[in-house]
Amino acid sequence: CGSERVDNKDYFIKATIFSDVKDDMQITREEIFSPVMSVLKYDSYEEVIKRANDTTFGLGAEVITRDSKFERNDY
Repeated sequence: CGSERVDNKDYFIKATIFSDVKDDMQITREEIFSPVMSVLKYDSYEEVIKRANDTTFGLGAEVITRDSKFERNDY
């Protein structure tokens, strides 16, 4: 949802959520300095940690889960 231009300028967009994002996509590998969220699915705690550590940059990330055991793990 989102991705609309603001004031018809090419460099500004409204808050946007990208779903079904894959690890090899540019949006996953590079920081976008705008109100953008990429949603990636995971199957295990180990997969989340691997993804978080597999970056050249110190990119920001969040984990959203319904599993209370997962929430309590230290990263």
